Amino acid sequence: MDSNTTELLGAPSPPSSSSSTNSWTHDVFLSFRDHLHKNLVQKGIRTFIDDELPRGEEISQNIVNEISLQVLNDTHINVAKYQVGIEARVQDLHKVLDVDGNDVRMVGIWGNGGIGKTTLAKAVYNSLAHMFEGSCFLENVRERSIPYGGLVDLQNLLLYEILRGKEIRVTSADKGINVIKERLSRKKVLLIVDDVDHLDQSNNLVGGCDWFGLGSRIIITTREHLLTCHRVSIIYEAKKLNYHESLDLFFSWNGFTRTRNLDDDYVELAEFVVDYAGGLPLALKVLGSHPCGRSIDVWHDALDGALHSDIQKTLKISYDALEDLVKEVFLDIACFFKGKDMNNVISILEGCDLKPKHAIEVLVEKALIYIEQNKIWMHDLLEELGRGIVHQESPNELGERSRVWFHEDVHRVLTEGTGTNNVKGIIAKCLTPDDICLSDDSFSKIKNLRLFINVNARFSGDHVDYLSNELRFLHWPECPLQVFPFTFNPRKLVELNMPCSRLSQLGEGLKVANLKSINLETCQFLTKTSNFYGIPNLEFLNLDGCTSLVHVDPSVGFLKKLIRLSLKGCCKLTILLKSIDLKSLESFYLSGCQKLENFPEIVGKMESLTWMDISHTAIKELPSSIGYLTGLKTLLLLGCENLTNLPGSIYDMKQLKVFYLRGCPKLVAFPNQSTSEVSKSAESVPSMLPANINISPDSCGSLLLPNLEELDVKGGNLSEINFLGTLHSALRILDLHGCNKLVEIPELPPKIGWLDACDCVSLERFLKLSNILEFVFPGNEVPKRFICHKDLEEVERYCEFYMEIPENFKWQNRGLALYAAVKKTQDAPYPCYINNNGSPYLIVEFFVNEKRIHLIRSDFGSTILESDHVWLYYIPFCEMEFDESAYPKPPFKCRLRAHLVMPEYENVSTSMEGLIHEGTSKREIIGEDIGSPVEDDEDFEDDYLSCEDDEELD
Repeated sequence: MDSNTTELLGAPSPPSSSSSTNSWTHDVFLSFRDHLHKNLVQKGIRTFIDDELPRGEEISQNIVNEISLQVLNDTHINVAKYQVGIEARVQDLHKVLDVDGNDVRMVGIWGNGGIGKTTLAKAVYNSLAHMFEGSCFLENVRERSIPYGGLVDLQNLLLYEILRGKEIRVTSADKGINVIKERLSRKKVLLIVDDVDHLDQSNNLVGGCDWFGLGSRIIITTREHLLTCHRVSIIYEAKKLNYHESLDLFFSWNGFTRTRNLDDDYVELAEFVVDYAGGLPLALKVLGSHPCGRSIDVWHDALDGALHSDIQKTLKISYDALEDLVKEVFLDIACFFKGKDMNNVISILEGCDLKPKHAIEVLVEKALIYIEQNKIWMHDLLEELGRGIVHQESPNELGERSRVWFHEDVHRVLTEGTGTNNVKGIIAKCLTPDDICLSDDSFSKIKNLRLFINVNARFSGDHVDYLSNELRFLHWPECPLQVFPFTFNPRKLVELNMPCSRLSQLGEGLKVANLKSINLETCQFLTKTSNFYGIPNLEFLNLDGCTSLVHVDPSVGFLKKLIRLSLKGCCKLTILLKSIDLKSLESFYLSGCQKLENFPEIVGKMESLTWMDISHTAIKELPSSIGYLTGLKTLLLLGCENLTNLPGSIYDMKQLKVFYLRGCPKLVAFPNQSTSEVSKSAESVPSMLPANINISPDSCGSLLLPNLEELDVKGGNLSEINFLGTLHSALRILDLHGCNKLVEIPELPPKIGWLDACDCVSLERFLKLSNILEFVFPGNEVPKRFICHKDLEEVERYCEFYMEIPENFKWQNRGLALYAAVKKTQDAPYPCYINNNGSPYLIVEFFVNEKRIHLIRSDFGSTILESDHVWLYYIPFCEMEFDESAYPKPPFKCRLRAHLVMPEYENVSTSMEGLIHEGTSKREIIGEDIGSPVEDDEDFEDDYLSCEDDEELD
């Protein structure tokens, strides 16, 4: 580190020209070279340059305030790029809030849109949040409360933020009110509820001062006259920027300062703009980003036609300067897509030939929209501007406007059939569920409709005579139409999204070259699909839950651009396809097709497919051409009760990482390596290898599944698995749960880290455990070498014990081993069925010098306990969280504390608050320090740590 730069210290700094003699919780001395100072400033962290500070002044308080705000305070939220005039207004609000008072105070910030209420509230939040037990900033309440359940989501977010991550889920607004009162009435909290426009919002989120603990401060920002109705007596009216502040903000957006020498013409123009904006920060932001790179004459021309002080007309200057296509995107965002995912919006508007990527870049540059967490947002004023422009297209005739979004307008246009060719987009979004009764001619006059989006309206009527062939995006869940109109051929359609609809068929011979996505999930009346030859660019096809589907056209198997094909839960589908050649397919889902007996032949390599789920089907065997799936990483065959064998060509899937064969009772053996490459003969006959034969590396030539990491054969009928150690060097997870014929677990691959052998009732022995860290298996005996132990009786919740550690103990290459035995008692016959509360789990805490170093939470791994089980766990000390990456120094003492949590058993009486039950079991918690994972008794004896005899350690 540079000699002029000191480290952050945890103690007061020594006296210097710019350090304080006072002692603070976090005293910090910062002395940065110029380039470091600039870099920190660019990152939003305010720093101090030593030479710029007046000598003799107290500066450590300033430093402490800045560091605590920027570094130590994890509740810090972003305010604004240029915070002109904010500091004085924050100080004003501090006086109004009087945070030192012990009362509960509710304060309102009121003002016109664009005046900076949210910015001010954020700045106040950042300055005060660290002074409260909990804090939360609920932003965009007006927008986020509109969807069904929006207020409940906000209540959950409020609780989550203030209780610092504790998950408390409420399911209704009324319950949420009670939970907020109960959990926060004794907490000192800072809560800001931003952009409230309805009493329901404030009543459900901050109903009264008695909801919160003494000293709490609640701030509500609104444009509406709601504060008095909500009995908020202290109201702070947000102030516009004064002339000099406005000039500073305008210059900031242009990269200038008032102290810089500027041309008189530019200064005159800036003064004119500032006067024109009327002190509204949003208007100055928009106008300030406009003139970059433009001449004074262009600016004068732009302003000549807008001499009114009305903010809408001020903002419209930037809109009028946009290209026509960018204007269209701006209006679509204002009417339809505010708050929506940017990628989805781009996909939709690309189908409308609007070049949305370019348009969005321009709109961001002009400060007309902004992107946050990949969602598109715009200020309320700009949203009103866009919608006002559409309204002015036809103030009196709804059907003459280009876009219809207000729910009452949508209802009127569709029920009365008053739409015209001017309508380009319709979105049906109701405050409360609304019924819209369709007639035959509801869409007959709307021939240029590009977008139709139904969010939550209910439609009735099973037929319309016409749907626009200009449609690009059709999102209509629960559509009542049984068939599309005969004339419907939307050649420009990009996305068809109609889940839970009443469609019985798609229509014959659709020719939609641009169509990329079809979602007909849970269309329970759909019996067959049309052919797909006219949809060559289809990328996504979702037919999940189409319970009446009996036929899928074979042409789907040869869509060259199809990426995702999903037919989950199509329970009547008996024959899928005879063959498939889907070069671009990445994921394939057939799970739950209970009558599907045959898997299609694969024609040629499908290298893009990485995930395939054919669980819970009636498939008896996989074709040998399965080896063409050379890029497959996950193969799921859970619950395939008729599966009898696997082809040897599965070993051609060299990239396979996850292989699940859980619940396949007829599968009794794994295949040998295929005698010929599948690429040479797709019809090669697989040779099956009995599972009790050990394959040597010499007989295989190479590892057959070199990348396999997870193998799950739970509930299978394998008797031995001797081949695992030589075939799967990457194997980390092995699930043998319920393999009741398994007698022996052989030496496992070196990377194995998790093994479940619960309910392997025939298991007699297992060899070297390799590097396994956690192991559950049948049994009830505690090895004698585990000297430190305690019994956890039925009536106890915790047990703990100490281990003395000598001063010369070597922490390196050692760890902690734990052993727990669950034994059957006379009053609790097996099997014990655990109800929906879940499986039992054990929590063990490890303390050194009374500081918790590590916490272990282990699930016993089964919802049914068939017999006595033991649990073995090992954790190296190097993986524990010691302070400053250094091991403790003597003297020290180690302590283990165990807590067993048992959910309620069915038909068993409970005690101890439902955690430990009468007549369940006796548990032994045993701890011991070892130098390596358990392998054999002789190696173990040298490294164990005894709580009774420390003399045995070197």
